[in-house]
Amino acid sequence: MEKRSFSFSTEFTLANQLFFDQMRETAVANEQIRQAAAVNSAENFEPVFGKLLENLFIERMEGNEEIFTRLMNDDDFRQEAASALMWAVYNQVKSTS
Repeated sequence: MEKRSFSFSTEFTLANQLFFDQMRETAVANEQIRQAAAVNSAENFEPVFGKLLENLFIERMEGNEEIFTRLMNDDDFRQEAASALMWAVYNQVKSTS
């Protein structure tokens, strides 16, 4: 089985890589994508994946808009999210320093 890594002409930040990792996980969890991959060669899977991936990008964008709006408009949610994120960042930094 051939494995490929991302090799674009631009350098990605860790946040960019995380986005692609999240997209990969979302795609792997998608039943349509799983079924298409299971019954097709890579060459036949590619166009199917391309069509489904566009929808995943749109869903991801819409999902981010929804959480952004909630973070900006719901003080309790923002405080809870900020606290959880702060602790996650703090603990990760402390564990690696």
